[in-house]
Amino acid sequence: MNTKTVSIVTAFDGTANAYVRSFYENQGFKVSAIVGLDRPSFDEIASATEEKTTLACQTAAASPSDALVQVGTGLPMLQLINPLETRFEVPVMSSNAAATLGQRNSGRSG
Repeated sequence: MNTKTVSIVTAFDGTANAYVRSFYENQGFKVSAIVGLDRPSFDEIASATEEKTTLACQTAAASPSDALVQVGTGLPMLQLINPLETRFEVPVMSSNAAATLGQRNSGRSG
């Protein structure tokens, strides 16, 4: 995948999103958009609906990018990846899926 520009969705507020943006930019990516759901606690993150998460993804995807990245565990993303990729015609990456694949590929189980 030749990803240079990303749109990002997080569960976080503006302060945390600034750190996320900085991280991706320091890795050499251009961040075309970052949309946070402003959920201050894990319980609130975990209770985010698929509808609100999808709307945040739609808002982020409105800015042209090579991929849509969801940052922060706890959002209901895994079941949304395939429909979002079809809808927005870009790869969608979730931190949950990336962590799972990273562990599997490293040979570690936990």
